[in-house]
Amino acid sequence: MQIQTDFLQQDPSSWDINEQCNISRHSVQQLKVVSDAAERGISLIQNFNFVITNQEEQKQYLLQVVERHHQQFPV
Repeated sequence: MQIQTDFLQQDPSSWDINEQCNISRHSVQQLKVVSDAAERGISLIQNFNFVITNQEEQKQYLLQVVERHHQQFPV
């Protein structure tokens, strides 16, 4: 990201007036946050959805099992 980090060596109380800090803060605030765990889960269920069964009842059961597992073992 090529963010300057020199300001980190200074007293944090001076960061608000430090131009490097303000530029870095703005750059970080523009980042899009992505949940890798959620994306992996979606990908996994989509793959299972096409591979495991073509029967709608079985798909619904699979979704319930995945949801129950997620509740028992949160990320």
